[in-house]
Amino acid sequence: MKRTCLALILGLVIACGGKKDEGGGGGGGAAEMKWPAQPADGTPVVFELVEVTGTGDKMKAKMRMFNFTQKKITRITSKLDYLDASGKKLKDFPWSMQGPALLGPKEAKEKDMGAFLPAETKKVEAKIEGVEFDDGTKWP
Repeated sequence: MKRTCLALILGLVIACGGKKDEGGGGGGGAAEMKWPAQPADGTPVVFELVEVTGTGDKMKAKMRMFNFTQKKITRITSKLDYLDASGKKLKDFPWSMQGPALLGPKEAKEKDMGAFLPAETKKVEAKIEGVEFDDGTKWP
């Protein structure tokens, strides 16, 4: 009886996902995320701050990435602006990411970003400078 109950509980945990999807694939977490408006200027991807985490040199910005296209994104170049609580810019930092399927078509996922955040950082904004797709095309 104990084994049956344990197997049933384990099966429910597995069927329900067990833990929150943090964008590891499949877009499961993307359906739960509220998508921002698509940029009017045609920018194919948007970064949105979730939270600033850590302390000291372990500070990171947890960001959501949203791909508005039907293409896989393989590289993103951007500039991160580190802001204090009042919105004053403390510093900016170039940031790029790449991978064979960094962000799938119409996919959203969360990712830790940034380095050398000043201790006063409370917000991070990203300016997308370039996007490369798996078909060899680029934006802009």
